[in-house]
Amino acid sequence: MSSVVALCNLALTRIGAQTINDLNEASSAARHCTALYTPTRDALLQSQAWRFARSRQALAELSLAPGEMPSEWAHVYALPADCLTPLYIEPSGRALAAGWGAEAIWPSETVTPPVTLRPAQATPNFEVRAGRRILTDQPEAALIYTARIEDPTRFGPLFVEALSWRLAADLASALKGDVARRQEALREAVTAANAARAADAATATIRDDADATWIRAR
Repeated sequence: MSSVVALCNLALTRIGAQTINDLNEASSAARHCTALYTPTRDALLQSQAWRFARSRQALAELSLAPGEMPSEWAHVYALPADCLTPLYIEPSGRALAAGWGAEAIWPSETVTPPVTLRPAQATPNFEVRAGRRILTDQPEAALIYTARIEDPTRFGPLFVEALSWRLAADLASALKGDVARRQEALREAVTAANAARAADAATATIRDDADATWIRAR
């Protein structure tokens, strides 16, 4: 899918609505697509630890006044601006070649990876608080997370299918007030999302790294 407009038009076509040429055009369809596309996309991205949306970033530690520092955690960091779902924290100096980063993947990812399968150096021990702060005991931490992906060319065909059906469901209600068509589109969205999740899990690989003790321990 080459553009947001093309993806919106796929959703509009699914409910028999007039397509658009541009999101800024003076049409009801364009206005509703503009309002609904981003939150619908982000909600679907948050629903799964998608491989294509995996990112890793060294965290910036926040300087807090003594009274602001939580007693139960040693470090407070700012969440990356594009972070939708924090997954794991690890030492920032850990080499990406050791099995993490945008190209890394869990053996099975129908849901967020279980704690029992985490790499030896990674830890799920963190807490997210208001103000997009993440608290942990890990010094010089890096975060592995599901990122907000704005470029639709990075979406696979099955993810596009799921997103377009979910968007179609909302557009059916907003543009046409068609409850029956909305329910039909929601059913298609669930089926498409399940297929996308299964395909995402099926593409996972286990990396043969020297220090991948979590694999050998299985």
